[in-house]
Amino acid sequence: LTEQAKKKYTDKALITPALATGSMMIVDDAKAYSNLLERYIHSLGYSVTSTNSGKDALEIYRKSLAELSPANPKSTPYKLILLDMILNEDRDGLDIYREIHALCPNQKCVIMSAYPENEKLKEIMKLEPVMFVPKPSTKEQLIMIIQNELSK
Repeated sequence: LTEQAKKKYTDKALITPALATGSMMIVDDAKAYSNLLERYIHSLGYSVTSTNSGKDALEIYRKSLAELSPANPKSTPYKLILLDMILNEDRDGLDIYREIHALCPNQKCVIMSAYPENEKLKEIMKLEPVMFVPKPSTKEQLIMIIQNELSK
């Protein structure tokens, strides 16, 4: 975000009852970082589903999606998914992102990576207007990014 945008937001402006409801998902194979994000998000009032596996994330997502009411086709299982680009498995964050969006095109995702020059990250940024979060991030950065993404 620009410096002007950063000045616009404060913790009080970001944490409102209208925003701090619902659930978010974290997909990150770095357990310590995932735990930190989970604490940040819980402190905002959201419930959190966290997994260190893309495969598990897809399984959880499919189950959560099946529980949604078919009466509202634009609803999504999670307000936001924080998805690490580099996962220690066969599928990376780009694969998981594509599968989630194939299941539910309205699902909002934020891509995280400690490697901003990663080719997969560049590829996803060309495909979709998706928010990128550098790892590690401060709580304040994360709050601003969550607010920005949820306000779209």
